[in-house]
Amino acid sequence: MSIAVFTSADGSVYKVLSAKGLSQLPIWNGNRLIDLDLGKRIRESIHGIIKSLNMNPFRVAVIKQEDGSSKSEIIDGQHRAYILRDYFNNPQAEDFQVLVGGKPFNNEDEVIEYFKILNNTRSIAWKEDPVLCAN
Repeated sequence: MSIAVFTSADGSVYKVLSAKGLSQLPIWNGNRLIDLDLGKRIRESIHGIIKSLNMNPFRVAVIKQEDGSSKSEIIDGQHRAYILRDYFNNPQAEDFQVLVGGKPFNNEDEVIEYFKILNNTRSIAWKEDPVLCAN
């Protein structure tokens, strides 16, 4: 049982969950495919410290189904979740907690619109930012 930690203005409820439990959730079908090179870079960047994958919250869509039930799917953090799945293939792998923001949706169209908001930013290379260049 997890306890809500925080509810954001967009209605996302942040909770602490087991990393193993999160890793078993499916990745939302509207998400981009797993980029194995990106996964490799993420894996290398954590230097074997698997708990480092919890530096940013994971985001999960909780999508209402026609029968009244709901399904939960990862919409942000899919590469980190992919690494977690691989990690938990080892039966000796130690579980740990992760922060997850779950947002309820009435249908897939709402998820698509939210996904566009989550993914409309790109990192600014320091050479492109005049303030960073000046510093």
